[in-house]
This record gives sequence, structure tokens and C-alpha cells, in this order.
Amino acid sequence: LEDMELDGAKPQPVDRIGLVSGTRGAWDRLARPDAREALLLSYASLACNGLAVVIGSVIAIVVGSPAVLAFSFENRIDLASSLLLVWRFAGGGTAKTAAALETREKRASVGIAAAMCVLGVVVFSVGAVHLATRDPEEKTHSGTLLGLSIPSILIFGALGALKLHCANVVRSPAMRKDGICSA
Repeated sequence: LEDMELDGAKPQPVDRIGLVSGTRGAWDRLARPDAREALLLSYASLACNGLAVVIGSVIAIVVGSPAVLAFSFENRIDLASSLLLVWRFAGGGTAKTAAALETREKRASVGIAAAMCVLGVVVFSVGAVHLATRDPEEKTHSGTLLGLSIPSILIFGALGALKLHCANVVRSPAMRKDGICSA
């Protein structure tokens, strides 16, 4: 290495997985996320849930399906919990004290727990009303439900797994609860 002509440049130190120190590749960010990746993941969750709310609402109106309406409500609640995570991670950084960040984490965690309780009540209520008022001859819209369910299971399952991984690495109980809510 001493014989190489570097035109005045010094070799960059390389970390244990082959990355130049000071840079973070995609795999490194995925393996060891920090608060920035948690925030980006929360924004991605907002986008996915926002799209699911719009699609679910439109389909629920068009076909008149209570099950699709429940899907839309569930995504609205998950959207709210993702908003809490954006608030939690966007307000961090070096500008806040550790105590202020801990308070934000606790408040977001309580808000997400409340959202999960609301989700349970909403899904139970929609299901109970549907069972009580359903006409046995009514069309079930099973094709529509499968068309929504399969992509949702894949997208939100992956999103939930990423949130759970990120929550464990950044030690965020609020993100862990949101990951459970998404999955």
C-alpha cells in the first residue's frame, strides 16, 4: 500500500463490514437503524396508510361493504399512530435534552396504546353491527376483500417487521407498539 500513488489522498478507514467510516450504506442503515431511519420509516408508514385509507374509503363507498369500511378505519387509526411516531422522532436530535426525548417517547407510546384500544373497539363495533344487520342473501364481496387483503398483508406485514426491528435497535417502545399495530 505504501508503494501506491494516491495523488495526495489518504486511504479511508474501513469499518468491520467494509464500509468507509463516516458513510452508511443501505444495508448498514437497515441492519443498524437510528432515529433518522425511524423517522423515514414513519413517513413511509404514513404514505402507505394514507393510500390504504383513500383506497379503502372509495371501495367501501362503491361496493357498500362494512368489512372494507373497517379496513379503512383500521388504516386511519394506524395513520394516527404513525403521525405520533413522526412527532416523536422529528422532535428529537441534538436540540433536545435526553429528558425531553424520553418524555416524547412516553407520550407517543401512550397515544399509540390508546389508538390500539380505539382500533379494537372500532373493529368489534363494525363487525357486531354487520353481523346483527346482515342479510344472508347479501353479496359478500369476497373478491374485493381478497384484492385488498393480500397486498395489505404483504405491505403492512413487511412494514410491521421493519418497525419492530427498528424499535428494538433504537429502543423505542412507541415504535414497537406501532409495529404491532401495523403487522
